[in-house]
Amino acid sequence: MQRSPLLQVPGHLAQKPLVCALATLLTLPGSLALAQESAGAATQSRYQLVLEEVLVTAQKREESSMSVPIAINTFSAQDIINTGALDISDIDDFMPGVRFGNVTSNQSTQLAVEIRGVASPNISSGQDPSVATFYDNAYLPRAVTSIPFVDIARVEVLKGPQGTLYGRNATVGVVNMIPNAPDADEFDAFARARLGNFGLVNLE
Repeated sequence: MQRSPLLQVPGHLAQKPLVCALATLLTLPGSLALAQESAGAATQSRYQLVLEEVLVTAQKREESSMSVPIAINTFSAQDIINTGALDISDIDDFMPGVRFGNVTSNQSTQLAVEIRGVASPNISSGQDPSVATFYDNAYLPRAVTSIPFVDIARVEVLKGPQGTLYGRNATVGVVNMIPNAPDADEFDAFARARLGNFGLVNLE
């Protein structure tokens, strides 16, 4: 059967709209993807989160806390300022699994550190605590009741046995207090005052 010439359309004219439609469909997803990528890149550049590197000396050398194979908590000088901590007994609320308390033995009160629920109940001249306390790399065999935070750079609490680097008295963990290092090229000072009820005056 022959078709009427009025219904016949040349091949190149009939295929041209189809080709244009296919070309439009093929380029549309690419343009949308590029628009999404550019928008995502702009958003990422505006809201980019940068984590500061925390340097510790848990293994007797300065390194990043992320590369230390030890369960460690750090409390920096800025954390001390932000929380208003006056001594070491004020920071256990910010360290999970760590608690600072006082133990009275032989009419003297000593600082007792509990890590992961383990502590030494009796601290005396003949029995050292199971958590070793260091200040500026000096071992404190029986720490005083409170260790004030004066010119402290950071506090490191190492959880678990640390006898390889810190000796036999570190069977439960280590509390390492690091003061600020002296700087001969720059003068730096810090002062803090605290006033409260009942005549409370505290100057540092």
